[in-house]
Amino acid sequence: MSKAQQTTTLTNRRRFLRLAASTAAAAALLAAPALAARNDGRLFAMIARVRPMLAALTAAGERAHSAYALADADPDMPGGQISFVHDMRERGSLLSEDALERLWDACANTVRNRHGYHAAYDQWNTLDSEFRPILARLLAMRPNTAQGALEKWQLVFAGHLETSQCEPEDVEEFLMPAMLADLKRLAAGRAVRT
Repeated sequence: MSKAQQTTTLTNRRRFLRLAASTAAAAALLAAPALAARNDGRLFAMIARVRPMLAALTAAGERAHSAYALADADPDMPGGQISFVHDMRERGSLLSEDALERLWDACANTVRNRHGYHAAYDQWNTLDSEFRPILARLLAMRPNTAQGALEKWQLVFAGHLETSQCEPEDVEEFLMPAMLADLKRLAAGRAVRT
């Protein structure tokens, strides 16, 4: 091959490689939003699944609190356990302290059952137990867009508040590091490329 042909071939290869590189870069730029939407699509699907669960958990908690308040306000509800035992002793009861405590439990549970407290509390606990692992899965997901991060973290914080997991040490140990990792990832631009 002559020197002229080699130069032309090298020039053509360079042009081809430049064109391929610029085409790949353009394709990546054009595909990045679609890729991010696809990846956040999974996150948004999870968020759509979690929102009704959180609403049901919140409603169950409200029902349990309401039933407890109704039972507590019921005139048949015995006072505190200690005062109940003390009052029964003053009235001359010969029952042991353990038996009087069991009697108080039975009286209090009768009133609570009348108002549906135990059923509401059981439902609340069941929903809470089902919700916690799903909330952990949501926390582990990585958003690819600012919108995905916003919706994820709104739901994560609401969920942690609802499940009473929002102790200061939980926020410091689990939530803040995960949130900072998401923000760092978004700021570095890696979110759009993954």
